[in-house]
Amino acid sequence: MQIFDDSRPYNGRFIIRNGCSLRVELQVYHNRKARKVPKLLHWGLESFGIQTNGPRVDGVIDLEFYSKSVQENAMHVKSALLSAFGIARDVSTFNSIQRSASIIREWIANCDSQHTKCAFRTNGNAFPTRVLDVCQLRRESGIVVLVEKTDASFHNPETAASKQRYATLSHCWGGHQPLQTKRETFMQHRKGIAWKSLPLTFRDAISIVRALGIRYIWIDSLCIIQDDQDDWKKEAARMAIVYSNSYLNLAATGSHDSRGGFFYRRKLHLKNSTLSIRSHKISSIRLRKIDNQSSIFVRPSLEEIHHRYNSPNYPYLGHRKVLSIGTPLLTRAWVFQERRLAPRTIHFHPSELVMECKSGLRCECTGLEKLYANSITTESDLERLEDLKVFEQWFDIVQEYCKLSLTRPSDRLIALIGVASTFQDRLKCRYLAGLWQSDIARGLLWTLRGAHQSSNYTKNEKGTSKAKTAFASSWSWASAVFNDGGIITFPATQDSSFKPHECFSYISTNLPTTAVESLDFPETDIPTIRIQGLGVAGEITHECSKVAKRRGVTLNFGSYSATVPSPEIIISLDFYHDFHSDHTANESTKIICVVVGTMHLRDPTTKPKTDSWICTLLCKLSSRRPEHYERVGVFDVREDTGIFQDADKMTIDLI
Repeated sequence: MQIFDDSRPYNGRFIIRNGCSLRVELQVYHNRKARKVPKLLHWGLESFGIQTNGPRVDGVIDLEFYSKSVQENAMHVKSALLSAFGIARDVSTFNSIQRSASIIREWIANCDSQHTKCAFRTNGNAFPTRVLDVCQLRRESGIVVLVEKTDASFHNPETAASKQRYATLSHCWGGHQPLQTKRETFMQHRKGIAWKSLPLTFRDAISIVRALGIRYIWIDSLCIIQDDQDDWKKEAARMAIVYSNSYLNLAATGSHDSRGGFFYRRKLHLKNSTLSIRSHKISSIRLRKIDNQSSIFVRPSLEEIHHRYNSPNYPYLGHRKVLSIGTPLLTRAWVFQERRLAPRTIHFHPSELVMECKSGLRCECTGLEKLYANSITTESDLERLEDLKVFEQWFDIVQEYCKLSLTRPSDRLIALIGVASTFQDRLKCRYLAGLWQSDIARGLLWTLRGAHQSSNYTKNEKGTSKAKTAFASSWSWASAVFNDGGIITFPATQDSSFKPHECFSYISTNLPTTAVESLDFPETDIPTIRIQGLGVAGEITHECSKVAKRRGVTLNFGSYSATVPSPEIIISLDFYHDFHSDHTANESTKIICVVVGTMHLRDPTTKPKTDSWICTLLCKLSSRRPEHYERVGVFDVREDTGIFQDADKMTIDLI
């Protein structure tokens, strides 16, 4: 159970007996620090049913209690018990175009007047190459028109692109492909697209845009020529510009594909069932000094929905968890970029409307605004941060982004180009397939974390593979392709003691300088970086016994040998060894170990003493290109092991 105002301490429990009304006991503490003996609030609630669809719901259903209006609470301002409920809004059980437009207008007016970060900026150069003109929609002709920025209609000073507002749409393509503009349909779409041929999500988005008085909307599948590779690359390079300069972004958050639409009966997903979000008025309140005119309402809690937007750690719950609460759009990697770039995004969530903007969060029930006020997860202004913090924010973005899904894993870097471009504008340094030249040491030491891990040995699982396509070199985090459950981490960014080793340096690359230019990198080539550092040759041996249910890793460097687990080493491998034999199998690989940096880790056995550790890359000779190496993992070792005492400086090319 939860009370809607989560800033107040309380304890609560439900007492339920078959055939009886629901009785609730609530304890509200008047002194948060002293924790004085609380007063006990009792009220009776006549039986009410929570509508469910699907299998019978087992387990706990969280409820929230609230008062609807400030006026009602003002009548009883002296009552600490009643004030614990706080203020909230009802959420309609069915949404409509008119109701949505009214709420969105209110939110945008507030955002425009109070948030300088979200203010609309007119910029003709930022206007999309193509948009849909929804003003030309006529019910009798039933068409929308695909127009280009170069059209004569934009040459008039009154209708110039620099003065026009436009919206964008975020939607799941799904297994059912949406209506698309292709070479053969381009001229027809320029003449007009029949209303009835548009999928429901597109029609609903256009209806909302028209209701808000916005003339143009950008929809990717219709405004990019999908079978023209040159046009696709050009428009992908402009993605940051298109979304960053839109007036608002509409998100079909609850739809699996373009057929789902925006408007349906509101519901709250719970495991395999759905709950009605209808509110119920508590009809009988027994409180001393409080009259019976008080209006307190109860409904299924929307808290889990709010945390999906409010908490950066929520995605750690995984792809299946997000799908289970009915928000397939939030699992998609392409949409991550769209949400981050747009000044504001309106989510048509299955349970309520939600608005994300550069300065805050809003929702229909108002609960998200209370959570956001207590949150420390607001996005920082890149211009005000020092470089080190900007790099760390980038790594945080990558960690969140890598939990999301892509239909084509080869798009992993492409789908983040827009965000990378905004960071590059601030950092003014070379972009290297998801890493940054000025922070290359920390970036190279990314690790994979899966379901099976220990403090000193992690390996990727069967659900993870290494990509072998362009833009997915072994040294980039983009080479890790997750099916479910795995995450990327950057340990060196989480420890302030990390420093690049004095002998480590980045030398060169065959990649272009900017993120946008990387879209034109030849698919037949392999992104390569040349680095220099202290290195030693060695061997890594994997042992797996299906009978004994045992896996092990042994590292040998000359006279030094260690088998995991060992207090002297920490290793994270990028690949998975799957032995199907019923017998013990061993596989050895010759490797080189290149020193990248150092950090200080506290050993619990030495108490106050802090040990110095060496952070390295494990690399092997590549089978794809002679005299080039591929990363196979990272390896941290205590400095006092002496492995690198006689190490030579080496230069290697990593692919």
